[in-house]
Amino acid sequence: MGVVRARFLKRSGGTVPTNDLLQLAGVTQASPVLPEWVVQWNAAEAGMTIPPAAREASAQT
Repeated sequence: MGVVRARFLKRSGGTVPTNDLLQLAGVTQASPVLPEWVVQWNAAEAGMTIPPAAREASAQT
C-alpha cells in the first residue's frame, strides 16, 4: 500500500473536497479500510495549519 497526502486548491480559495476529485476522476468504488497508522497520521496532521505570515508571503509570490 502506498499513501500520499495531497491538497488540491480552488482558484477561489480553499481546498477541493476529496469526493469532488474522485467524482471528476470517475472513481466509483468505496475507499478501502485504512490501517490504523494511516488514521492516526491523518488525525495528527489535521490540526496542522500554515502560520498567517507564511500564508501571506506565499500569496505575494
